[in-house]
Amino acid sequence: MSDDYSDLVAPEPSLWQSVRKRTGLNEDPRLQEQFVDEYMRDLNAVNAVERMGLVTRCPEYVAYAFKQEPEVREMIAQRMEHFRELNGITPWRVLQEYAKIAFFDPKKLFDNHGAPLPINELDDATAGAIAGLKVLEAYEGVGKDRKFLGYTKEYKISDKRSALDSLAKVMNMAPDRVEVTGRDGKPVEIADTNDTARRVAFLLASAIRSEKVVNP
Repeated sequence: MSDDYSDLVAPEPSLWQSVRKRTGLNEDPRLQEQFVDEYMRDLNAVNAVERMGLVTRCPEYVAYAFKQEPEVREMIAQRMEHFRELNGITPWRVLQEYAKIAFFDPKKLFDNHGAPLPINELDDATAGAIAGLKVLEAYEGVGKDRKFLGYTKEYKISDKRSALDSLAKVMNMAPDRVEVTGRDGKPVEIADTNDTARRVAFLLASAIRSEKVVNP
């Protein structure tokens, strides 16, 4: 879910106003702040309404009503901006993180002798491409003869193709829409499919008649 308010379907205006009146949006501003608190937990407006304990058969309408309130919009915008500042989320940093995944080099996981490097010795760019790490203990023997051999480490690498696609879109290197024009930049001429079908049928019929003449 996102904070662009596109995740909810708008009810009829009369129903929306009825929802606002029943929930007390016009009278109790504390409800707005409570909604924002719950909404920021997972950015899901419907879940926020349900967690508030509001009794309603249409939580999506109540969620829509909340998110149309100017005060709610402003509070959410302020919370999101504070979150971005607190965590250092900037366009430049996002590009850097995309680049770490997009240009990940698996050779940097190993030393000059081909042995895996410890996780703490990986450079920042390589470590940034790792999506997960699983560490398993390896043993040999059983009972009193069981000896610890070491650790088996499994790295899960982020999707390189997806990162490249996302990076290309952010950098406007892969437009989502491609405009197609006809000759000399004119509109594309779309052939009449019915006319084309008639021509094909005529040619087939002519070929059949010719075949009958040649081979009576």
